[in-house]
Amino acid sequence: MAWVRDSSSFHNFIGYVILTAPTFPQESILSDDDQLDIDKAFDEIRKGMVMFQASVTDSRKRQKMVTLLDESLAAYRAGDKATGAQLLGDFEGMFLSF
Repeated sequence: MAWVRDSSSFHNFIGYVILTAPTFPQESILSDDDQLDIDKAFDEIRKGMVMFQASVTDSRKRQKMVTLLDESLAAYRAGDKATGAQLLGDFEGMFLSF
C-alpha cells in the first residue's frame, strides 16, 4: 500500500511515524502483509524523498537528509524512540525548508 502520494500525504505520514514508531497500530482495513512496521515505514519515507528530491537541489543537504533517516532508523531499532523521533523531525524540518 502506498501511504505517500503527494507532498501533503508525505508530511502526514512522517508525523504518523513520529507519533507511532517503532510499533504501529494494527489497521483493520489492511491485510497482514500491508500492516506497517519500522522497515516498511522508512521504505515509504525514502520513496517519498525520491518523489520530491528535485526540490532539494543542494547535494550536501540531500546527503544530510539521508543520514538523518539512517540515524533515525538505527535509533528506533536500538529502542531509542525519543532520538529516532527527534532525528525524523529534523529530517522533516529540512524537507519543509525547501
